[in-house]
Amino acid sequence: MILSAFAETRGREPAELHKMALTARKKIKILVAGAGSIGERHLTNLYRLGYRNLAVCDTDQKRLEEISGALPISLYSDFRKALQEEEPSAVLICTPTDLHLPFARQAIS
Repeated sequence: MILSAFAETRGREPAELHKMALTARKKIKILVAGAGSIGERHLTNLYRLGYRNLAVCDTDQKRLEEISGALPISLYSDFRKALQEEEPSAVLICTPTDLHLPFARQAIS
């Protein structure tokens, strides 16, 4: 898939490549697991880079509310539900380190 996407860029002008990248960013769905400082930083940076299909999952409702006030994203308190409903292209695991493996296993299954 990556090679075919790269082949489509050959011979294109920089302005056209930029437009293609922006279009792709709007289609990619990214789910961030964890709304702490690292998760919030990733969400903010992704939004600044042009990604618009963003979702975040955290059990701390207060953190979700704080982030929703700053960014227009989907909010979840249940990771499995977020995976099922969003069907993300990518998952960023920004939970405490000891929870990385369980979240990764859920994301790839």
